[in-house]
Amino acid sequence: MSNLNTYQWIKGERAGDIVYHKEDSFIEESNDTYLKFTDGSQCNVNLIDDYIIKLASDSPEDLMFIEQTITTLPPAPPIETPTNISQIIHAVSTAAVSSNKIMSPLESLLSVSKKTKETINISLSIEMPNIDLLRVISSTIEDGENQVFDFLKNSWTEEQMNDIKKQIGEFLIEKVLNK
Repeated sequence: MSNLNTYQWIKGERAGDIVYHKEDSFIEESNDTYLKFTDGSQCNVNLIDDYIIKLASDSPEDLMFIEQTITTLPPAPPIETPTNISQIIHAVSTAAVSSNKIMSPLESLLSVSKKTKETINISLSIEMPNIDLLRVISSTIEDGENQVFDFLKNSWTEEQMNDIKKQIGEFLIEKVLNK
């Protein structure tokens, strides 16, 4: 019984597609040899490492994504406890960018494009203890600032988080689509 080898197209209209080749499945034509894949397609063996590459497996960590050069996705960075709202926003955006998913060509283009900073004003209504009490705790208890922050962060409801996402979405629709 023959084994299956995993290949991924890295150029052309099939870029990103995964195909499987049985080790003993070749086509010989006019001094050329072709890999015959289980889906019925084929590829000239001279195009290996140019249009198609052999992968260790079809698991997400072995797949490639197309950018300027072909690279594997980096592992997600460790998540640290943020200490202010800008760090929270950065942590969320970093986690979204570094998730282990295969990027489409459009996502790859957008990820390498020049970026500009935009300010988004978000309004969030939360219930919280008296501000003066929070200030006393954060300034008098060891690690009080982080404990207060953790308490407030953990008190956000799913509805409040969805409201933040909705406000960001509305900003993007207004800014990008001019609606």
